[in-house]
Amino acid sequence: MAQNGKSRRFFRWLLFLAIIVTAIVSNPDKDKHIEKLNEKLYDLVPDTEKSSLVKTIGTLVSNPILDKVVTVDNYYLFSVSKIGVLGKEETLGYGVFGMVFFTDKVNDLEY
Repeated sequence: MAQNGKSRRFFRWLLFLAIIVTAIVSNPDKDKHIEKLNEKLYDLVPDTEKSSLVKTIGTLVSNPILDKVVTVDNYYLFSVSKIGVLGKEETLGYGVFGMVFFTDKVNDLEY
């Protein structure tokens, strides 16, 4: 009976460590945050103006700009993307397990 409890505890710790390692390994970097931000900004473009050319040109233009104004703080288990414009910094999104989730502040960046 005592052996069963020890093995359960061992597997719980093993599962916990596996989740932690997965979070660290899959934490999105700055490029991933900018890529997802570009996709989100393209989604905000009105449907009448969407095309592959608009998406390509938008990405080519916005990548260098976003690279300068977006910072990503890496906390190993997750990351936080922030945009700094005119001395003001706002949190845009959070990255965890290879995904980036945006705050409502992104909607304020509409074209």
